[in-house]
Amino acid sequence: MSTLNQIRESISEQNAALNKSGEDYRNQTKEVKESSDLTEGAKNRRVNELELERDREYKKLQEQKANIINNGIKSLGKRVYSGSEVSNPIAFDQAVQSFANSSDEDLIRMLKTDPSEETKRAIYKASVISDNPKFKVLAEASEVFPKDKEKISDYFELQQDFGKLEPRTQKLSRRLFGETA
Repeated sequence: MSTLNQIRESISEQNAALNKSGEDYRNQTKEVKESSDLTEGAKNRRVNELELERDREYKKLQEQKANIINNGIKSLGKRVYSGSEVSNPIAFDQAVQSFANSSDEDLIRMLKTDPSEETKRAIYKASVISDNPKFKVLAEASEVFPKDKEKISDYFELQQDFGKLEPRTQKLSRRLFGETA
């Protein structure tokens, strides 16, 4: 099973846990409201306790899901620029830093001039680790280097579904209403 599929499966399991948790709390709340053993005040207190407990559980599950997504994005990002050991780690890190500050057009131009494997990996790493990933560079790289296309497309897919490329309206509705929106 590919890394992307494993991440998607973990997210799906987390969504199922969120849905089950919500359903359980709704059922418990319904039972309390229908109970004839409790006074109205006791019912209201118990319902409030259940709501607080539900909110804590929801927050915990959402944090776990966010960790799965963040770790998945990091994992797929590392997969994009991973490879054999670099000959000079310090020079590699310096190249990554300078490429991170370069424009997309400069990096694309460098990719098209048939760079060495280490230079290509440094460009990939700079594109992935910057605050705003350089998706334009990675898209061009997948065209120029077809053997890297699968790794780059997996990274893009996860970013589109849950990361920097997720549509703003989808992101807002997910944050406001949860996964069921």
